[in-house]
Amino acid sequence: MMFNLFRQIDLFDIIRGVNTRKIKKPKMTSKSYMWYSPVYTSVAKEMIAIAVDFYNSAIKYSVENDNTVFLDLGGGSGKPSLLACESKAFSRVINVEINEELSRIASENFTKKRIYNNAESVTANVENFQQMKGILNKLSSGFGEEYTLFIFNKNSYDYQVLENTLILIDKYGPKNSLYLYQNPVHARTLTYCNYLEVQRDSYASNSHKNFKYSIWWKQKKK
Repeated sequence: MMFNLFRQIDLFDIIRGVNTRKIKKPKMTSKSYMWYSPVYTSVAKEMIAIAVDFYNSAIKYSVENDNTVFLDLGGGSGKPSLLACESKAFSRVINVEINEELSRIASENFTKKRIYNNAESVTANVENFQQMKGILNKLSSGFGEEYTLFIFNKNSYDYQVLENTLILIDKYGPKNSLYLYQNPVHARTLTYCNYLEVQRDSYASNSHKNFKYSIWWKQKKK
C-alpha cells in the first residue's frame, strides 16, 4: 500500500522536480465537497490519453481547427495540467483553483520546464458565475467556437455545482466538450445535461475511488 502511494503520488514530483503532493483540508462550504488531495498519476495519465485518442478519432476532422484546451476545475497544485502539457496534445492548459496557496504552487510548477509554458493557473471559484463565464469567454475570444474543451474534474464539488458548470460550458463554451471525471459519484448529472459516456475505467465497481473514472462527450446542436 505504501509503495503504491509513493509510486502514484511522490514519484511524480521527484522525477520532475515539482510539488504536487500538498494536501489541503480547508473548511468546506458544503459537507458534500471533497478536500484536496493529488490525483493518482497513472489514472490522470490514462484519462488524458483516452480522451485525446477519442478526440483524434471522433472530433478532430469534423471541426474547422484543431485547437484544444485542457481546463482543470479544482486543479489544486496542477498535476493533471502538468500531465496535459507533457502529452503535447493541447494548445492551452488552464488550472482553476480557489485556494491561493495551491494556485501559487501550480504557477511555480509550470515554470520548472519549458514544456509547461502553455499552462497557467487561475485563482478562481468554480461556483462563481462571473469568474467562470470570464474564463470561457476569454477562451472563445481567442479560439472561437470550434476549439475543443477538455474539462478535468477530480470530484471536487457536489452535483449542483457540477450541473451549474455544465450549463455554463454549454452556453459559453465551444461546440465540442470532453469531460474527464475522476471518482465520478455524480455521473448522472452529466447524463441529465446530455453528455454521452464514451469510456470508463476497467476496475471493479468496489475498487478504490482514486482508480475510478469516466469520460464524457457533448457536441452542441446547431
